[in-house]
Amino acid sequence: MAKKLAAASLAIGAVAGVGIAVAPAAQAVTYCSSYENIIPGNGAWYKIPRAGDSYNCILESGNNSVAVTVLQQTLNKCYGQGIATDGAFGPATYRALMNAQRADGIGVDGVYGPVTKSNLKWWGGGSICTRGYQLGI
Repeated sequence: MAKKLAAASLAIGAVAGVGIAVAPAAQAVTYCSSYENIIPGNGAWYKIPRAGDSYNCILESGNNSVAVTVLQQTLNKCYGQGIATDGAFGPATYRALMNAQRADGIGVDGVYGPVTKSNLKWWGGGSICTRGYQLGI
């Protein structure tokens, strides 16, 4: 009965010219699960988190992966955070990422996403740290 009433309400709304808003479908979140080595020609070797064939992925509290380890290494080497490189995105990684976001003048939310990826300084070995947008990511 409820389905018939809902269908009838939609039909009446359409005939009467009443606008019916439909919420957009939620986009699935793609979490980073691996990394890729980028060698841009400056003698450095950068590890950048990715999911499949895309760098546009998310890392946030609760994630556990080699991609988190790569992020933790960069936070330690380029931002002096001194956190464990254990692949677990816990409270220490969350705070360290917020510190890096604050230092870089971007939105501080403790979530690694496209804006953070492009503005973060990535560790390329030794004392080399280069911003993501300079690496083309």
